[in-house]
Amino acid sequence: MRRSLNEILFSLYISLVFALTYSAQFTLEPLYLVLLLFAFFVLFYFLSRPIFNLAGKVTLLKKTCKKEKVLVAAVFAISIVYLGLWFCYYYPGWFTGDSLGQLAEAESGIYTDWHPVLHTLLAFTIPLKITRGWMGSIVLFQIIWFSLSLAYMVKTLLRHGNTSFALIAFAFILFNPVTGAIMKQPWKDCSFSTLSIFMMAFALNIIFDKDWIRKPINLVSLIVISVVATIVRHNALLFTIPLAIAIIHYIKPKHLKIIYPVSVLVLFLLIKGPLYSALGVTDPGNRTVETMGLPMIIIGETVKESPELLDEDVLDFAYSIASKETWNEYYYSGDFNSIKFDGGIDTAPIEAAGRLGVLQIMLRCFAESPKYALKGLIDGTKMVYAISGNINWTPEFIPPKLLSPIQSTPLRYVVLYVGLGNLIVVLFALQRKNGWLAFPLLIHNFGTMLLLTGPDYRFFYLTYPISWMIIFHLIFKKQNSEIHK
Repeated sequence: MRRSLNEILFSLYISLVFALTYSAQFTLEPLYLVLLLFAFFVLFYFLSRPIFNLAGKVTLLKKTCKKEKVLVAAVFAISIVYLGLWFCYYYPGWFTGDSLGQLAEAESGIYTDWHPVLHTLLAFTIPLKITRGWMGSIVLFQIIWFSLSLAYMVKTLLRHGNTSFALIAFAFILFNPVTGAIMKQPWKDCSFSTLSIFMMAFALNIIFDKDWIRKPINLVSLIVISVVATIVRHNALLFTIPLAIAIIHYIKPKHLKIIYPVSVLVLFLLIKGPLYSALGVTDPGNRTVETMGLPMIIIGETVKESPELLDEDVLDFAYSIASKETWNEYYYSGDFNSIKFDGGIDTAPIEAAGRLGVLQIMLRCFAESPKYALKGLIDGTKMVYAISGNINWTPEFIPPKLLSPIQSTPLRYVVLYVGLGNLIVVLFALQRKNGWLAFPLLIHNFGTMLLLTGPDYRFFYLTYPISWMIIFHLIFKKQNSEIHK
């Protein structure tokens, strides 16, 4: 039976997911991995039609909620109380090295854009100023803003969908232990996820209500949130630019299709230009090591596991960063951070080689040691697509009492693996033939995956709340021309 292009694309994607997730259990030889991928593709080629038929039956009908304000207020209150318990337990919050660096900048008033200055201002400086230096205010304000974003998400889903879906989505997001664990830490990922929830909810309002964008307060809110979300993380544009394009696609008034992007650009330039200049923000300089994470993982894997296969130039480059003994002791598969932070390495050779130079060395590793280069590639990227295996939500990140029961049940697949969320989004986007809202999340996740120096799952936390809103858009059944196209 012939398959549609979307069914073939889904078969290919899910085959890659299964082959790469379970490759270590079968083979790491490139040829055998290709054969494994082909076997999965044949299987899912025949299963794609019934899977698509099943996905097509999943629909959501609109049911008016008569107690919208009460439910939204309850959602906000429950979020504050629940996350407040995490805050009290970890008071004044869990401050990592990055967070302590931003705290020092906020207290000194001397800013560098190594960590996005706008995030430091909004998440650290302003709370400290308001509370006269109370350190606990940083995480507390973060919790308040995140609770507001969840309340607004629920309000949006109630307005356009139904109570059951809105409350299930809310419960899954809030009571997922990953949420409490990450929100106790004043990370850029938390602020970015909060802003992303607002921005995606705005997109839903534009899709389902053609007049929403005509209200000045809504337009201004959309512009401000779009800009702030873009600046609070250096990689945020992988999400915000595709979403902004989707929003422009759905905006009906032609003049607003121009006003929105132009206003975003102007505000962006005003913040990055005059505001940063007034604050005396310094440029951190070359950040090659921060953007060449995956190539360095691949290089590290081959240098540690098969140095005898590599030529002198590759080894000279690697050993100028760290000695052979240091690579063997501190480098862990798929995690360049392990040696970067603990091995006392010299990153100057990476900066000197530049991005093109590092990429060339990585390609030589593939040519000379394909097995271990492939292993490094898989271990360095599987955090985004894997649906099984080791997960880096460490006991220090999620308390063992919460983590252990989840790991021993099937619940772990939906709670701990962002790969499953991505897979579900891909399925419904291809089945519904509508990827406008799916693309921002997928581009962000897979694009960010290529930049990281280690399995930092916190970068992908936004998958949990955003995927619910994307799926809502895809499965909502149009009735009586309620939705404009």
